[in-house]
Amino acid sequence: MKSQIQKEIGLETEIIDGVPVKVGRDPRKVSQDDLRRLGFQPMSVLQALRARCIDCCAGNSAEVRRCASVNCPSWPFRMAFNPWRERVKLSEERKAQLADTLAKARLAKVV
Repeated sequence: MKSQIQKEIGLETEIIDGVPVKVGRDPRKVSQDDLRRLGFQPMSVLQALRARCIDCCAGNSAEVRRCASVNCPSWPFRMAFNPWRERVKLSEERKAQLADTLAKARLAKVV
């Protein structure tokens, strides 16, 4: 069933060297509803990279951590973390404020 949906939604015909060939549609032109019909769910780019790494490692997430394919463009992102993004350094005062806000939110949710 999914194969038929993919043909209808995910693929289009392109003429290459005079021959009609099925090619993947430009994802920028595919609606969110159609993406869901194809089986995709909303996720961040880092989550998508992580999922691809797990697929590459035969579904074994422990192997993603051990990956030695340092030439792969996804390698720095394999743990769903962006090493190029600067980490925000919070002061102890700001950490206490955030902890207080979180505690209040949890209390409000319980009640």
